[in-house]
Amino acid sequence: MSIDLIIPSFARPDELARALAAANQQRVPFSSIIVVARSNDTATITVAHQAAARVVTVDEPGVLAAMSEGLRHSRADIVAFSDDDAELGPEHTSRLQRHFASSDRKSTRLNSSHVKRS
Repeated sequence: MSIDLIIPSFARPDELARALAAANQQRVPFSSIIVVARSNDTATITVAHQAAARVVTVDEPGVLAAMSEGLRHSRADIVAFSDDDAELGPEHTSRLQRHFASSDRKSTRLNSSHVKRS
């Protein structure tokens, strides 16, 4: 069961670096980490590349446009979204896999109590 993580981000490279560090520490790795950034946001793009994330750029402002564009680039069975200032706990992907393996649900919202905010 593949899981992609999409992180829309704009002009918060320090927060994004912490979020990506946490995302890369999953016990079960994400299939892909996709950062959606504005095309002129070079700091965000640089941080994402340094963390080995896929970078997708948008020109349209707003988190919904970024989320939609990220979805268009995902090929995973499960797509998770996170904020650029959230540090996911190391069991995040494992929890998603267990949830979907034991359920007929097509979507869910997991409790965010395991997420540390910067």
